[in-house]
Amino acid sequence: QLLSLAERIEGMPRVWCSRVFHGCSSHNIGLSIFQHGFASNLQRTKGWFGEGIYTTTSAPYSLRYALGMRDFWDSAGQTGIVVVGKAAFAQVYPVTQADNGPLQPLEPGLKGKRIAGAPGAQGCD
Repeated sequence: QLLSLAERIEGMPRVWCSRVFHGCSSHNIGLSIFQHGFASNLQRTKGWFGEGIYTTTSAPYSLRYALGMRDFWDSAGQTGIVVVGKAAFAQVYPVTQADNGPLQPLEPGLKGKRIAGAPGAQGCD
């Protein structure tokens, strides 16, 4: 899915980039990210894969996080803050079954094994 939404960076044939979205629980958090970047706003919230900064390629999905895990059609009159950015990557690792598509489900033991990326790219998770 990610590569279908990504584009190569000119002059860097092994690097791709994609638009990403991050739902914020308040205007102040969004403003802090805008002024100082994501790293200065690292929340101590345990996510599915541990502490960290989570983004998605789906704006409506990120808006759910801004609206307290409610869909926007169930949140009439409420405001959600979504930060939009670009992420650059050379390798992609599996996160969910959806990342592999319906015909190639993840198998146990794939942690750290590349599923997409530029040929010859190297890295680790």
